[in-house]
Amino acid sequence: MEKVLKEYLEKKSQEVAQTFLKNIELDFSVSFFRNEVNKILYVELLSEKDKYDVTVDLYDFYILPQYKIKTADKVHTVDLLVYYTPDDYWDVYEEGAPEYHKDHALIVEILSGNQKELEEQIKKERELIKEGWQVMRFTDTEIINNTKQCAKEIIGYFLNSDIIQQEAHEMIQAKMNLINQYRKEHMKK
Repeated sequence: MEKVLKEYLEKKSQEVAQTFLKNIELDFSVSFFRNEVNKILYVELLSEKDKYDVTVDLYDFYILPQYKIKTADKVHTVDLLVYYTPDDYWDVYEEGAPEYHKDHALIVEILSGNQKELEEQIKKERELIKEGWQVMRFTDTEIINNTKQCAKEIIGYFLNSDIIQQEAHEMIQAKMNLINQYRKEHMKK
């Protein structure tokens, strides 16, 4: 019986993995990555964020590959922009954009390439920091060797943010107030 159960679970996990990979291939945003290492981190972030049962709703996190950010000097394309907002329509109006809420965004840069490319990436990072962005940097080797830990660090950045924790608490409180108001109104009847 144990052998049959083990074989079944192994087969099912292979099917789940194949379905997941197929869905990722169909995901429009995956085609926009600079390289395979960026895709690996993106997939791990999607997978990892679903594992947390916390006050902050991780479904309110948006992982935006190859996001364009305008600074005083030029437009930079960042590897990933992770953005937290409970606003489902943030991308419809300008004030909802991450540029207006830098304290809710984290730029993730993946360093790779030759010496000149590395110098350009570090210069870009300095410009973004001067503009008020938070930047977390990983090397491509670090991501390949320890993908899960890199994803946990990125998610941990948001879970440890006082601003985001306060907003999450306020949203939960507002939802509870609505529920209590609804109960009061319907208990009278």
